Amino acid sequence: MVPATTPTAAVYPESMDSSPRSRYTDSWNANPPPPQPPQKLRLMCNYGGHIVPRPHDKTLCYGGGDTRIIVIDRHTSLSVLHHRLSKTLLHTGSNENRPKYFRSRVGAVRR
Repeated sequence: MVPATTPTAAVYPESMDSSPRSRYTDSWNANPPPPQPPQKLRLMCNYGGHIVPRPHDKTLCYGGGDTRIIVIDRHTSLSVLHHRLSKTLLHTGSNENRPKYFRSRVGAVRR
């Protein structure tokens, strides 16, 4: 039987190697990780048009209006995006012309 005062490392010496605290990986002199490039999203925004059914298959599509590409930070909240679209694209603060529909479609962007 092992006495209660015996340290665990003395009983199980290999446990020191597997313990994250014993690896001494944290150092005050370690170089900080390189900064990550900002993660941006490009959004295509259609506005000023109407949602209308297509004549041949009756599916809904957006017709007319203007189209703009905006770039936002990936971590932007939906409320901030909504406010930004209202102020910059529509140049209005009224509820009449605020964005009403958000549709997302993920696709590869080639440069």
